[in-house]
Amino acid sequence: MAIGVGTCAGPVLGSLINRFLGYSMTFACFSALIFISFLIAIIFIPSKLNYLAETTDDQKIGENKSVSYT
Repeated sequence: MAIGVGTCAGPVLGSLINRFLGYSMTFACFSALIFISFLIAIIFIPSKLNYLAETTDDQKIGENKSVSYT
């Protein structure tokens, strides 16, 4: 849904900002929007995925198994 909204609203917002504020402000507005989105992603996306899976006993046992080919 977000991709569809962005595809529909992006050109409209870009043309309105370009018409009323000029080309440089179009670049500045969308650069600020991308920077804010980047900061939000850094804050809300965890640095480790599946943190609980790393602490389970099954995974620790699986890492310590040795394979013998005799």
